[in-house]
Amino acid sequence: MNKLKFSQKMGFSPLKSVQVEGMDSDLRTALWNALNLHFNRLQTNRHYARDDYAGVLSYHLWVNVLKQPQDRMPGSAGEFLERYRALYF
Repeated sequence: MNKLKFSQKMGFSPLKSVQVEGMDSDLRTALWNALNLHFNRLQTNRHYARDDYAGVLSYHLWVNVLKQPQDRMPGSAGEFLERYRALYF
């Protein structure tokens, strides 16, 4: 499904280019909202196991995306979101 605006389809306004070096505010916010949607489906104070979906996702985001020490990773979904948001924005 094509989600271009009418003005973009007609060539009246430019398309956004692929963002390689960084993220603009729109992309950063959209990615945050997608992540937040998944975690809000969990109970925010729930402690997760390292082998469940939330635990695996959190671990990879914490270690591989944010490059934070594994032993400093928060133990609950709510605390993880708070700390991730502070580092992300």
